[in-house]
Amino acid sequence: MKFIISQNALQKIKDNFPADIVLELRSLEGNTYDHPDDLLLEFQKKIPSEDYNRYHIKLLEACKEPSNKDWFCLNIRNFKWYRNIDRINRSIVWIFIAILFVAGIYPYWILPIWIPENSPGGPGSTSFGTFGDSFGALNTLFSGLAFAGLIWTIVLQRKELQETRNEIKGQREQLANQYQVMKKDNFENTFFHLLSFHREIVDSMKFEENIDAYEGGIRSGTRTVVHNGGAFFDYMVTSKLYGFLENRYHAGIYPNLKPYERFYKTFDKYFSHYHKHLYQIMLFVEKVDFADSEKIHYLRLLRAQFSSNELLLLLFHCLSSYGREKFKPLLEKYQMLEHLPVDDHLKRYKEKIKKYDKSVFGDNKFYLEFYNS
Repeated sequence: MKFIISQNALQKIKDNFPADIVLELRSLEGNTYDHPDDLLLEFQKKIPSEDYNRYHIKLLEACKEPSNKDWFCLNIRNFKWYRNIDRINRSIVWIFIAILFVAGIYPYWILPIWIPENSPGGPGSTSFGTFGDSFGALNTLFSGLAFAGLIWTIVLQRKELQETRNEIKGQREQLANQYQVMKKDNFENTFFHLLSFHREIVDSMKFEENIDAYEGGIRSGTRTVVHNGGAFFDYMVTSKLYGFLENRYHAGIYPNLKPYERFYKTFDKYFSHYHKHLYQIMLFVEKVDFADSEKIHYLRLLRAQFSSNELLLLLFHCLSSYGREKFKPLLEKYQMLEHLPVDDHLKRYKEKIKKYDKSVFGDNKFYLEFYNS
């Protein structure tokens, strides 16, 4: 095998070597070496040792001259179109080349058989007619190959069509996944904004009352007490709600209403926006196109915001006419009262509480026992 510093080799060297090395090698242009050691020895004289160690292999590859038997295959493989086709189509290329080869040598192979060496021949010779007839088989071969090529073209087109369909299907799936991610992100942004706003509503709720002020056991006037935030619900449930439920007082207020309705009607201005916003959060989650398991996950985050007295208030609110029809089914579906505090005082309202489906209490064993008695 020979190694030649040709124009082609110098072009390869220019693309992969530093400019100073290229300049040194240009002085060797046209040199031919029968052995790689001869080329490397010349190369080593021209450049520093560190560059030699880095580039000597690349130099051999650039200057390698293929042998005659490798020239055809090497040049075929260097064609850009050949490198861009897959293995199956490469086989077709080689079959096509073989056919051209057979067609090319056919006359030289068959001519000596049908035309004797000493025959005078000529336009009217019957040998030439026989020779022409011999191409009938070759014509049949090419006709069959043409038909096979047509079939193969159809197969390739079908394959390409299937690949296109698969690609389009993959793109649709990718777009669908992106849509789901975007939908979930939009939902979560809205949900957590509503959750934050709910917390602001709770913190802003307050109730003021004037009570007697005493000094030394003697009434000296009145003072204002403010219950806000969590203390608002503590006061409303323990001091007001139970009073209405047990008819200890306020019996003359809205006498035609049931106890909780009378309580709610009395303090409507404090509670209406709270319950309306809470219902809208749950309705928002209920309407989203998620699995129930995902909805439960988000509503558990909402449930975690409730204090014990908020749960007690919610318990009676959804048994009343204000929440029985639309609000109560959502509580039951998503187990919103599972963390209702254990309170023996509520046993007296057992029959009212049993109007809920027991699913509303989740795994709360204290309230589930109400349904077994």
